[in-house]
Amino acid sequence: MLTPNHHHSWLLLPLSLLLIVTIPTTCDAYNFSVTNKAPVTTIGGLRYAIEIGERYSKIVMAHSASTVLHVLGVHDGGKPVKDISLTIEEDLGQGRWAYVSDISNIHISGSYIGSYKGKDVKKEFAGLIYHCMTLVLQWNGNGQAPAWLLTGIADFVRVRAHYPGDNWVNFGKGDKWDQGYDVTTGFLIYCELQHRRFVAKLNKKMKYGYNDGLFQELTGKSIAQLWSDYKSTYGNFSGQ
Repeated sequence: MLTPNHHHSWLLLPLSLLLIVTIPTTCDAYNFSVTNKAPVTTIGGLRYAIEIGERYSKIVMAHSASTVLHVLGVHDGGKPVKDISLTIEEDLGQGRWAYVSDISNIHISGSYIGSYKGKDVKKEFAGLIYHCMTLVLQWNGNGQAPAWLLTGIADFVRVRAHYPGDNWVNFGKGDKWDQGYDVTTGFLIYCELQHRRFVAKLNKKMKYGYNDGLFQELTGKSIAQLWSDYKSTYGNFSGQ
């Protein structure tokens, strides 16, 4: 059973460098569309319709897009994406909660929405949108960037927007930097705290390609040394 500290530790980090500044809540650069295919006869479909809804979904999509562009330091228009869609589907298969297809189509599981046991399903939904919106708008190294890094950056944006997941491991935990998602996110936060705007600079480099040597180039240390430093500093961090 996960304790509240698993969630709270992410909100009690030394985040002076990570706090979001005021960002426009709209984003006119993209066209957002929402389709709910989860039947209201299912728990997830009904819960989405009553507690979340299409209007709120579009608001979160617009705000998340603005946040992603800000956090990743994209000021030149970024990827050639114009239309971004969200589809709520009852079952995404393979136990998935959410994923992105065809560059800019976000899919979220109605079944997951229906079974979510946390205190605030709208907040969890927003967190999933922020994660997926990052996957849509971030550079991927011309296909060379590994999945662990892309998902880690996506959850890094979730933290920046104050939407960490309830089921995440504590900051400082994990066995290796390439575990992806929350584990890699903690590592990236450490890199950001040591080297201002690290993630934005990394994303900029990933417009043209990717290799692990980018960590050395941006910080002066290898990825293995950075991970070792992170674990020695925050391996026992509990957020208390």
